Formats: sequence, structure tokens, C-alpha cells
Amino acid sequence: MKLDNLKEETLVEILRIYEENCGFGRPFREAMYQRPKTVLEHLKQHLKRWDYEEYRVGSKWDINSKIFFERDFDGNITIRFSSNFLPEEREGPVYEEAEKAGEEFVKVAMKYLNEH
Repeated sequence: MKLDNLKEETLVEILRIYEENCGFGRPFREAMYQRPKTVLEHLKQHLKRWDYEEYRVGSKWDINSKIFFERDFDGNITIRFSSNFLPEEREGPVYEEAEKAGEEFVKVAMKYLNEH
């Protein structure tokens, strides 16, 4: 999806997909859902200027997990996930579960973006 085509409904659906796969670990959830227009305006402004924006929304595993939005040279949006675990915590079943869920979030979210 091109940045100019990103709509509030699309952003809310991406957040729903995130919540379903990773959960939210911060009160950011309320701000995103209650003010999608404001978040969308901020996101578009930053992506046009810097091609990259991140939101530390947390997850059910860590309050520091992030969603990354990136814009390529053609104006297409890419979504990434970072569990944002400390290096010494990047092993074991919790980390593996978080990474697997993050991969699924990105897969489903990118599919949604590419279809809309």
C-alpha cells in the first residue's frame, strides 16, 4: 500500500491484528484506538520526512515492544515488529514465542496492506 492511500480504518485494522497476535503492553492502545486520525497524521508526516517511524506499544511479553512503519523509495509501506528484549533475554521460550507472534503479525498485517 502506498503511504498516500493509508486510511484511519487501515491503521485501526493493523492495530487490531497487532493486538490479536502480540497484545499491547502499554496504555498506548487507548490512544491509538481513540485517536486514529491524530496517529495517522503523525505517522504520515514522519514517513514523508524520514521514511521511518516506530511506536513503542508494548506486548504481552514486554512493555518495550515496537511496531515499525517504513516507506520505501516508491512510497510503499512496510511494517516490522521488534520484541525489543534486552540482549541477555534473547533466548528461551518467552523470547521465541514473542518473535514467532511478531512474525505472524507482520505476515498478516502486510497481507492486509497489500490487499487494500
